[in-house]
Amino acid sequence: MVTAVGIFGAHPPLSRTASAAAADLIRQAIGDGRLEPGHHLKEEQLAQELGISRTPVREALHVLQAEGLIEASPNRGATVRSYDLADLEDLYELRALLEGRAAHRAATRATAA
Repeated sequence: MVTAVGIFGAHPPLSRTASAAAADLIRQAIGDGRLEPGHHLKEEQLAQELGISRTPVREALHVLQAEGLIEASPNRGATVRSYDLADLEDLYELRALLEGRAAHRAATRATAA
């Protein structure tokens, strides 16, 4: 099988379910900035770059929409989600709470070993 190259770089043939692997690769491209906020995601282009059909790409986009990474509109397609200042403040506040709680739990469970 041929490896795909493009937005997603060279990657080995997709071995897990194509939709799960596509979701992982798109998620990673969003996370590291190769797909920027506001970028329009075209199923056909993604399918071609990943070397899979449009159906698993469509399923992957549904997963990413449920995770809040992309926004999809009927007849308009999907775009990488942009975050406004209020969203980012909420995310950092939540992260601070979670990290504080995790540090407390780790400290109370620490042993001499």
